[in-house]
Amino acid sequence: MMIARPASILLFLTVLVQSQFVSAAEVSTSDPDTGQSALQSSIEQQQEVSRYRDRIAELESEYGGFDRRLLESLQGLTTALIAAGELDEADRVLQRQLHLLRTLDGPSNPDQLPTVAELINNDIRRQDWKNVAERFEYIYWLRGQDVDAAPEALLNARDDLAAWHLAAIYVGNPRIRFRNFQKARQWQRENLFFAEDSFAEDSPELIPWLYKHAITQYQVYAMLTADDELGFDARSEIMRIEGWPLKSYLREGLNTVKRIRNIVAAHSDTEAEAMAMIYEADYQMLLELGTSAKLYRRAMEKLKESGKTEDQVEAFFQRPVVLPVEQMYFSLDEALEEQAGYNYKSEPVENGDGDSIHMGDFIAWNESLPFLRRPGMPQLASSVKTPLNEVELVFSISSRGKSRNPKVLQSEPDKVRVKRDARDAIKAMQFRPRFVHGKWQRINDVKIRYLYPPRQ
Repeated sequence: MMIARPASILLFLTVLVQSQFVSAAEVSTSDPDTGQSALQSSIEQQQEVSRYRDRIAELESEYGGFDRRLLESLQGLTTALIAAGELDEADRVLQRQLHLLRTLDGPSNPDQLPTVAELINNDIRRQDWKNVAERFEYIYWLRGQDVDAAPEALLNARDDLAAWHLAAIYVGNPRIRFRNFQKARQWQRENLFFAEDSFAEDSPELIPWLYKHAITQYQVYAMLTADDELGFDARSEIMRIEGWPLKSYLREGLNTVKRIRNIVAAHSDTEAEAMAMIYEADYQMLLELGTSAKLYRRAMEKLKESGKTEDQVEAFFQRPVVLPVEQMYFSLDEALEEQAGYNYKSEPVENGDGDSIHMGDFIAWNESLPFLRRPGMPQLASSVKTPLNEVELVFSISSRGKSRNPKVLQSEPDKVRVKRDARDAIKAMQFRPRFVHGKWQRINDVKIRYLYPPRQ
């Protein structure tokens, strides 16, 4: 049912760039095998830079400054400069490569994409977050110039641009976090409109973009409830302009998931329809509607109709998760596999009843949105690394999906404020609780590894 994201070219470019270049820190340390000192390495790196500069000068003298034969040496010079830690100069050389490609092949030729990918990686090394956003905008512009491109290419390019603005909320300037969120919202809104224009009303290809819209509504709700300056900015801007009551955003999310369920129902896939019911019930639970239990029960029966055994269905509903789930899946196995990606573990208790639940890793968005899972990073920006506080906690989940008595087992750093932040975040989360034999059940001694960026 899901759109297969055509990210292969982007993944290839990212792997290519990351495999070609080493960081300045890696090349500046002594080599224990050769005994080469940092000074020796630095001298050799500068010699390599000089060789490429001399070669470029020779080519320019013989063929001029806009000859294709320059590209290989410019690429070599870029690699040497990055190895030497001269990142600003590497940026200038990459800009020249891009200009040369545009001159030789035309301003909208997609052959520029590998160079733009390299520019993004170098901007990340330089922590030039504004430039990263501009590169993603340029990729989106390039995709838009291809009149024969499939809609997915433009959707994915715009989605990457939105995803970067969401990422900039925790890696960029904290003073413009709300502005980044609003930009991401606008790009996602345009993506949904474009998808609705590109695909039939009941097309499964609409589903990923509809669900992103539903998740965005929950993000708006969370932003409006933040109790710091980010929440103040959100309330001042969003509520003043849009005028919606707070829970209207959750209802918009619920209505969107209902629309997804209607699309799924039109395609006669029983298991997919059951999963869509689960996501709809999740939003009902976020809204604290009493109808969620009934819909979860119907989903369980529908899963059994699809051929799932009672044991498989019960095993799934015995595993609590943080709501809303970031990605929509249309099979039980895919949903469980997604949990495994967070190191989720459910194991039988020795000499006891039930299972021991460790919900794995939860990386929070930032200190203002501590109960929201961090949105996914665009593949081309996957080299971004941020420091994270790390807290291991144990707590109970009530039959209504609320945490009880979160206790810190260990914390890094071992600071009172870090522990308090983690406990407060767990208290604010809404869980899909354990649901067995048609009834909610309290679950004790649930563990989670909670990570979040240090306060800026």
